[in-house]
Amino acid sequence: MTFPLSVLPCRSALIAAVVACTAAIASTPAMAQDAAAQGSEDNKPNTIQEVYKDWRVECAAAPAAQNQAQRMFCRLSQELYTGEPRRLVLRLTFQYGPSSKLYGTLLGPFGLALAEGVRYSVDDGDSWTSPFQTCVPQGCLSRFEVSDQRAAALRRGQKLAIHLQPFGNGKSLDVGLSLSGFTAGSARLQKLTADYRG
Repeated sequence: MTFPLSVLPCRSALIAAVVACTAAIASTPAMAQDAAAQGSEDNKPNTIQEVYKDWRVECAAAPAAQNQAQRMFCRLSQELYTGEPRRLVLRLTFQYGPSSKLYGTLLGPFGLALAEGVRYSVDDGDSWTSPFQTCVPQGCLSRFEVSDQRAAALRRGQKLAIHLQPFGNGKSLDVGLSLSGFTAGSARLQKLTADYRG
C-alpha cells in the first residue's frame, strides 16, 4: 500500500524530494481507521496503520529500484477536512530524519500569501514560523525542524494553532489541531523508525 509520505527529511535536494513524493501523494487510496499490517519475508510488517486519538501513525515501503532492498518510511500525521464532499484543507506530518531529528511538514491550501510563511503556537505559548518551500498539485509545502523544546511543548500541549495568511486579505486564517494522542504517537513513530532503520 502506498500513502502520501511527506517531504523526505533531508536538508539537501528538498525540491527534488518533494517532486519525487508527488506521485505517491496523488495515488493514495483512502485508509481505514483501524491498525493493519501485512507480513514481509523477515516477519516485519510492510505496512502499518495505527490511530492514537487524533493522530495517525503510518508506515509503508517506498518503491525500490531493481536489485535494491525496499526502504520503509513512517510518519505521524493529522488531517483537516471541510465541506461535503470532504475536501482536504491541510495535513501536518512529522517524520524522523537520518540524524534522528524530528521534522514537520505542513501541506497547506492554495491561495495563501506564501511569502508570509506559517506561524505555529502551542496553547498560545511557544511559537515559531516556517517558510513555504514549494507547491505541488495537492497544495503548498512548508517544512521545519522540531527542536527538543518544541517537541516537549507539543507533547504536553492540548492544541496546536496554525496561522496562515490568505493572499490579498489582511485577516489571517487560524486553524487548530488537537494534540491529543501526539505523545503516544510520536513515541511510536520514533520506535518504528529506529526498528526499520535497524
